[in-house]
Amino acid sequence: MKRCVLLLLLSLTIPLLSVGQEKPIPEISFDSVPNLLQLRTGLYMGEAAGVAVNSKGHIFVFTRSAQTRLFEFDASGKFVGEIGQGLECDVVDEPEQIRIDTEK
Repeated sequence: MKRCVLLLLLSLTIPLLSVGQEKPIPEISFDSVPNLLQLRTGLYMGEAAGVAVNSKGHIFVFTRSAQTRLFEFDASGKFVGEIGQGLECDVVDEPEQIRIDTEK
């Protein structure tokens, strides 16, 4: 019986010892710019799956709404164009991220 109580106490206290040893997660600082992206009238973005910026400062937003699209905005947030509008199939199947080549 004593062994069972001892094992129970050890199994409860050992996990508590590692809690204090975890390293804190570093905070990533950022500045929010409300209403930065200016979509044309009647165009809705939906859920953003990924965002990237190229060497010219253009912002690319990859969405997974009713139709997968890649939107492009200039550095001031003005709509430049999109890829994926009007295609009978999605640009890619279930995208997870976006990466823009430095030459773009």
